[in-house]
Amino acid sequence: MDKIIKEAIGIGKSIISKEINPNTGCAQLSELSQENNSPSELQIFELLAHEQYGHEHIGITAENTIPQIIEECENLVNKNS
Repeated sequence: MDKIIKEAIGIGKSIISKEINPNTGCAQLSELSQENNSPSELQIFELLAHEQYGHEHIGITAENTIPQIIEECENLVNKNS
């Protein structure tokens, strides 16, 4: 398994276990993705990180993205473990 995906899985597991804040972890996953040519497994986190801030006027907030962040972390962990 790719080193980048292993690192992402570690972050995902930390989000799922509530060791780190989902919004913070999502930003970390997005940064990891961007720094490594946006692997397909991590692109969703770039989108979610983008959506967290600056879209409050259409009802998208950091708080209400948390369930999807957790769901995508579970998908990442389950598909790559």
